[in-house]
Amino acid sequence: MRIATIFLYYLIFILASIFFVKADRSNNDKAIRAYIICGVVILSLFACFRGPIVGWDTRDTVDLYFNRAKSYDSIKSIFTYSYRFKEPIYIFFSFLLQKITDSGRVFLFFMQLLTVGPVAVVAYKKRNTLSISVIMFVYMMLFYQRSFNIVRQSVATAFLFLGWVYLTDRKFVKATLIFVLTCMLHSSGIIGVALVLALYIFTNDINVAIRYCMIFVAIIVGAVTLTVWKSLALNLIEGGILNERYSGYVSIMSGDVSNQYNTIQFRDNAIEIMRLLGTIIVMLFLKGKHTGSNREILFLKYSVILSFIIYTIVEVGFGVTLGHRLTIYIDYFQMALFAHYYPKSTFDDKRISTGVIIIPKTGVRYGLAYCMLYNFIIYMFVNYGHTLPYQLT
Repeated sequence: MRIATIFLYYLIFILASIFFVKADRSNNDKAIRAYIICGVVILSLFACFRGPIVGWDTRDTVDLYFNRAKSYDSIKSIFTYSYRFKEPIYIFFSFLLQKITDSGRVFLFFMQLLTVGPVAVVAYKKRNTLSISVIMFVYMMLFYQRSFNIVRQSVATAFLFLGWVYLTDRKFVKATLIFVLTCMLHSSGIIGVALVLALYIFTNDINVAIRYCMIFVAIIVGAVTLTVWKSLALNLIEGGILNERYSGYVSIMSGDVSNQYNTIQFRDNAIEIMRLLGTIIVMLFLKGKHTGSNREILFLKYSVILSFIIYTIVEVGFGVTLGHRLTIYIDYFQMALFAHYYPKSTFDDKRISTGVIIIPKTGVRYGLAYCMLYNFIIYMFVNYGHTLPYQLT
């Protein structure tokens, strides 16, 4: 059953990839959009037909938001309790869907569409320089099955990824609006926005001396934060910036209570090793010709390094398995990073039509192989997130 499920996942990935590759090879804008939509719909349909036990958060997400919306008789009743204002979009979205359908599958379809959709929009916007199929391939290998678990946060992360595109294009109004939306989608979105803005400022065109000063200040701030993190987190919760649910995470990380997150298992060690491998590949092997500006590539590479540092501090330093909730906001940038070293122009080569796969000599082959290996080891072999076996009921 499990082996059959693994083949099923990869079959879905192949079917979706066929459309994404067609989008890369097409010069017709309408055809590109159509191919991308087809690939996105395939991934969203497969996600919506999963049973409640496929993914840790699937049942809770449907019960907590969609089924609870049955008790609301008006939009006004949605906001009866003040805590709902912190992540109001899901409640409102669930309420609207409840008026249309009583199916939890439809809810899961739209939730997945809101996760894959922004990533596909990024791929479309960058279609002239970046490979659509590489962006979506990295998404499928690293993040698709993860979105079956941290469902709401995955949606917030996808929109943050889209906001970054507007930020790099210096469309600051659009970027700001999407960053605000990210925070409304998930209260931890403020952490993701802060990390993106910090990386953007750090990698901007600034004097080398200033950059070293920023590194020194960052080290000092990081050291201070590690000593007062608990009181800082509690103040953010009390101030309404973070959701009250995070008080439980604070208790777990401080050792005040025992929880499943305090138990480091084989899967967590495997993830740490794979993250280390990915960071090494980005630092040592991913180099040479690329399609991005040096500033953008610096941002993307530093995001991988910063993600590994944060994840290691949380997982090893604090001994809890919550690192992925902090790093997911910058993990998504691997999609753009690998795509910059595998440009769209590669698909214009006539050898593609003969079935020859062309991989530029930039080290990206190691990056793409890493993505495939990560997917097989973490999601298929270790079964992180319990997305295996895939079941309809």
